[in-house]
Amino acid sequence: MKIYFKSMGKTQYTQKFRNEWLTDALFKDWLVKIELDRNLFDVVVAKRYDLLQHTKTKKHIEAANGFATSRSMINYTKPPSLKTSDAEGTLALFIAVHCSILTCDHLGVLCKSKFNDCEAAKNIKLHRTKFTNIITNILSPHFETSLRTSISNQPYSILVDESTDISVTRYLGITIMYFNKELGQIISTYLALVEMEACNAEAITIRLDLQKLIGIGTDNASVMVGINNGVYTKLKEDIQTLIHVPCICYSLQLAVSAAASETLARNIEYMIRETYNWFFHSSHEPLNIVKACDTRWLSIETAVGRILNQWLELKTLFGIAKLKEKCYAAEILHNMFVDDSNLAYLKFLHPVQKVNKSFESNTADPSKLLNDLINLVNSIAR
Repeated sequence: MKIYFKSMGKTQYTQKFRNEWLTDALFKDWLVKIELDRNLFDVVVAKRYDLLQHTKTKKHIEAANGFATSRSMINYTKPPSLKTSDAEGTLALFIAVHCSILTCDHLGVLCKSKFNDCEAAKNIKLHRTKFTNIITNILSPHFETSLRTSISNQPYSILVDESTDISVTRYLGITIMYFNKELGQIISTYLALVEMEACNAEAITIRLDLQKLIGIGTDNASVMVGINNGVYTKLKEDIQTLIHVPCICYSLQLAVSAAASETLARNIEYMIRETYNWFFHSSHEPLNIVKACDTRWLSIETAVGRILNQWLELKTLFGIAKLKEKCYAAEILHNMFVDDSNLAYLKFLHPVQKVNKSFESNTADPSKLLNDLINLVNSIAR
């Protein structure tokens, strides 16, 4: 409540506002000091006697009741200190990078109970709702702005891959590559997670300069390179000079899968699959047999490696099982392990898998990768 008193009659002395009145029990709930421009308003003469008389009026009593309640609530709620806010933001950042969101409820209570001698820790109140708001409204805008500032007007490229979450919603995970002038090196970092329905140039580049996009790296799936609705096709409509770099590993997968379906004997996949199934429920597994992926032939190489390392032992095992248990499946597998041509079929994937692994490395030498790929093609052609 703002109270202004004008002097009546002869002024005896100039009365100034006293800050002590703000803490006085009679005035603190309704009296507010307001700085005014003296050139625009008359000078107000406020005396303690006048304030006391005003508190007794009916109009003041009715108006001050609600105001006193709200003022007491404001004083009761103590704003968090900067140290506490900084600690909560740091914990939220740590959890977002390393842990599940569910851990924030326990971590906040743990810090508060074990570091109660620390002013920042003892006032921490961090739960999932607050944690989510910190990430969404504070950390995310900060890092997005920082990333755009770091990229500035430089050219950049993006790496895109499709992902499906538990709700079967299709997303595009996007990584950006650009030259960081402060660090003096090329940086690859997370850019965005975009729903496929909103997959357009603006959504993918989060308001970066679209004409600075020079390249896009994807696998060869139809959703990425499809002629009609592929991600690359949509971006190409806005950026005519856009360069597409397909994933070498995915191309190798497709090449080996096509070659395997046309040249390998049909019983090879059966042998790998049933060898895994034989040991799946076993309680004695000195060296686990790896399950082969049904859609990617290069993933079979890991399972093949385990089988090759134990070829003689497996052949002996299935031979014993055939005789002792009279098991027909063991007899079929034993006959396959006896056939040396199956051993030759399994060994051909080793050099291909070696090259594929080198392309998946984060510290690989590009010139060496090219030589490895050329040597692989030449060795197969011979």
